[in-house]
Amino acid sequence: MTKETSSFKISELLYKTLNVDELKSIISGAVYREQKPIGSELQDVVIVSKFLNSDYQLGINNGEVHINAFCKKIAGRCNTLKLKQITDKIIEILKDNKMQNSQGFYFDIANQTNFEDIDQNSMCFISITLKVHI
Repeated sequence: MTKETSSFKISELLYKTLNVDELKSIISGAVYREQKPIGSELQDVVIVSKFLNSDYQLGINNGEVHINAFCKKIAGRCNTLKLKQITDKIIEILKDNKMQNSQGFYFDIANQTNFEDIDQNSMCFISITLKVHI
């Protein structure tokens, strides 16, 4: 796998893994790569990859993939129950999926963080950070 194709390939594989009925049946929106539609107030899932400082000959990669799950606030507060449901389903799908080893990479779930959406005050989201190792 070359440096030029790694982030695209991993993003594409994660998109195919998460863009399934098992996840889509519990969200009101869709699964996207890089960004959700501007102004969307649906429960969207967005895969954003960031790859930095890679040395493929040594097997070192500081890559991260953020899976952001968006949800509309209720009475000005984050709908943490819905975000937890979406997060649990994403993690379940990722852990059950065998694509990692067969594709020449693996990842660890590094952390999960809730955020207020500064671009859209009516929304909040959770970001699941995956550390990617090639």
